[in-house]
Amino acid sequence: MLDYLTGGRLEVGMGRGVDEQEFLRQGVPMEETRPRFEVGMELIHTAWRNPTFTHHGKFWNYEDVSIWPRPLQQPNPPVWITALSPATVEWAGRKGYKMGHTFLSTPDTKDMFDRYRTSAAEAGNSTSPDQLAVMRNIFVADSDEEAREIAEPALDYLFALFKEHAIFDDLDNVPAGYEYYSSFFRPFTSGPISWEGLIQAGVVCVGSPETVRDQLVAQAEQLQCGNIIMWGSFGT
Repeated sequence: MLDYLTGGRLEVGMGRGVDEQEFLRQGVPMEETRPRFEVGMELIHTAWRNPTFTHHGKFWNYEDVSIWPRPLQQPNPPVWITALSPATVEWAGRKGYKMGHTFLSTPDTKDMFDRYRTSAAEAGNSTSPDQLAVMRNIFVADSDEEAREIAEPALDYLFALFKEHAIFDDLDNVPAGYEYYSSFFRPFTSGPISWEGLIQAGVVCVGSPETVRDQLVAQAEQLQCGNIIMWGSFGT
């Protein structure tokens, strides 16, 4: 329906998920998340493209079902994948999906984008800057000093919540399929996160309008990335 309401401008975003507590509440073993996600994506495309479909598999069973209305854009709307692990980054490239990334430094994000481009090329898929997005915590005030004074406590609060609720309790024994996150999450547990380090890494963009503009332009150019997503709703 959204595709019709927007005149065929809908773009759909998907992600496998990494929050252990969410999967525990749903009774889904984390070892199953990747096959569930990949099969689920195939089923979504099947539903978008066909008047009816049947599927019998390990996780779901459907007999002669349909969705209505099917998307205005055929065979499907553009799909974005939020990809953090190398395996998901490469899978998104092979499938020809657009890809969004977050949390890593600008150089590490560039490595992930290069990995995506390589996987896409190997699968015969073309890539361009408009197929890539990076999400950053962004806050602007009249001066750099005022922006930091306001944003730093809010970001400290955000990262404290992230550490408490999203990071695995035992990073030396993470669920199968999430091995990458043992190293990905470790910096968040090794001690206080340096404000200067976050700014230097490009993970947060905080300051005057001119400062933030320059930070974002520099990242877009270095990453060859056509989309920057502003994460502004952080803090108390």
